[in-house]
Amino acid sequence: MAFVGAAICAAVSAPARAAGARVSFFGFTQFGDGSCRLFVHLTQSPGNVSKSANGSEVTLRLEDTDVGVRNNKNPLALEHFGVILLRAQLFQRENAVELVMKLRSEVEVTHSVQRRGDGEVMILIDLPALTPR
Repeated sequence: MAFVGAAICAAVSAPARAAGARVSFFGFTQFGDGSCRLFVHLTQSPGNVSKSANGSEVTLRLEDTDVGVRNNKNPLALEHFGVILLRAQLFQRENAVELVMKLRSEVEVTHSVQRRGDGEVMILIDLPALTPR
């Protein structure tokens, strides 16, 4: 009985998550020219989408978004794929999701938001090919 009471108390005191978009899945694809793309599939449009960079780490922040299922928090480890992207991972930050990308070097990362006819949204993050040294 005390356990049920503790569970109720914990549920009441837990911070509220975003009621907006939810991540359905995210993934990676590599193109023949060596460039690559990350994609984040959402149930609906996120709030504001912003990008920041700190050296070879780039973060895309999706406001009013929830990371969804726990598996979405697992990192994409890409260091053996021969692309500019080493690792990508989603993190829940209060009512936002941050996609943190670790790159081999500083490059321009572009993103676009594509709305689908069914109301769902795909965020596409494009990265250039790895430049030989």
